[in-house]
Amino acid sequence: MVQLADLNASAADQKIRFKAAGFGSISAAFPDEQFQAVLCLGNSLPHVKSLNELQAALVDFAKLLAPGGLLLIQQRNFDHIMRAKERHMPQQSQQKGDEEWLFFRFYDFEPSGLIQFNILTLHRRKDQKWQVELNSTTLMPILSEDLKRALNNAHFGNIQCFGNLKGDAFDPLSSADLIVLAKRI
Repeated sequence: MVQLADLNASAADQKIRFKAAGFGSISAAFPDEQFQAVLCLGNSLPHVKSLNELQAALVDFAKLLAPGGLLLIQQRNFDHIMRAKERHMPQQSQQKGDEEWLFFRFYDFEPSGLIQFNILTLHRRKDQKWQVELNSTTLMPILSEDLKRALNNAHFGNIQCFGNLKGDAFDPLSSADLIVLAKRI
């Protein structure tokens, strides 16, 4: 992904440094820098496996930010998913030229409280048979109150929750996503 990002930046005539680092160690990759914003998008944060790992990731984000810097987190609304035990997400499809993809995304709820996130992908070229692939990963369903508490503990304030990136109000019972905007104190 870093190589692809380098290629895209070069193609756009932009000089940007990309580095690979995991949650809890990102600030070590940028030891002498502070930023005005950190974005954690695409339901990435739930890849932590415990509340301790969540706390370490948020503390790491705070180290990256200058005072008053903004943190934006986008994840699924696990308040709703866990309450309703909602297993299936809407089907998605993609077409490009003579290729077609179908994506079926669903959860398996583990006794440990974690969830298995599965993506079943069907892919074919025109006039060929479907190829099937299943990918799975374990997620920790981060509830909104747990996330706000962890943000407070990591020295973030002015925490605002939204139901989508348009800024609509967050409803734990019905919003598809949880968008959190917080400032480093």
